[in-house]
Amino acid sequence: MKKITLVGIICAAIFSNGAEIEFKEKLKSFKEEYSHKYREFVTELKSNAEDISSEYFTKEETSSSGSSPINLKNIKRKSEEILTDISHNFMPEKEETAQSRTGRISENKRRLHFPINERLLLSKTGCRKYGDQLVDKKYYKACYNYDYKASIFVGYELDGALVNELNIGERPKFYSEPMIPRRYQANYGDWSNTGYDRGHAAPDASMDFSKEAQNSTYSLVNIWAQAAMVNRKTWIKAEKYSRYVAVKLGRLKVLDIAVFPQKPIRIGRGKVAVPYAFYKVLYNDEQNFRRCFYYENDKNVNVSADKLKGHIIECSEVTF
Repeated sequence: MKKITLVGIICAAIFSNGAEIEFKEKLKSFKEEYSHKYREFVTELKSNAEDISSEYFTKEETSSSGSSPINLKNIKRKSEEILTDISHNFMPEKEETAQSRTGRISENKRRLHFPINERLLLSKTGCRKYGDQLVDKKYYKACYNYDYKASIFVGYELDGALVNELNIGERPKFYSEPMIPRRYQANYGDWSNTGYDRGHAAPDASMDFSKEAQNSTYSLVNIWAQAAMVNRKTWIKAEKYSRYVAVKLGRLKVLDIAVFPQKPIRIGRGKVAVPYAFYKVLYNDEQNFRRCFYYENDKNVNVSADKLKGHIIECSEVTF
């Protein structure tokens, strides 16, 4: 089968309805208004060409010429889905200053759209919108920023049948991520004597159903500079809650997000950036469950007064 691009599929679907001129006008408008994202968009489409060609060209029958017939109905449906995804995931909202219920000001941030399209967000192209490199650790994916020497977000899925399976007690050692170029790696010593913990995004306690899974969480791409009491006393409540929900629903998707100011505090010789806040986004679209939490990275957090419900926010407020 001849390799095709997703751009070609969209064209075929729309041209088949005799709307060539309208499509070209829309594409031209898209290129002019979002030229800075257009190249990333095309790159992502080309990277998925093999999957799309095998999925949307039927293999059950062949024409007299020996080529596979095109399933135009599926192509048209997929093209419409793609165009919707592009508008949600690749076209940035207008720059804005938003006041959230937490009282923090978020300047020039993008709003997280629901339903979350993990295939786009947790892809190389989706990551480049926020960081520099997508790191696939098998049990989670992290979008890593070279300047911050930290991940912007980490996405993973919890299996309710596994989160409390073994509970391995022995903890592995933290390690610099070998998939990251050495000059951009964070190092274990960067946290020493700073007052900040090596705080997990994807938590050890949710991944200790196997040594391989648990060990993956000790890569420093999965670690943020968290205020000690946030890591040990407040953020941990949301981690426990996520495991509870995973057991109750069977499966739960999680997106942990770090929010960095324009000029973050830096720690260690490597100048690792310190986030000023974190989001934990929990969702299971099949069971219509969605819950979002917001935590400030505050060294002076009042632990005795802290309640999990006090961190719940509307998911529409998640901006980063």
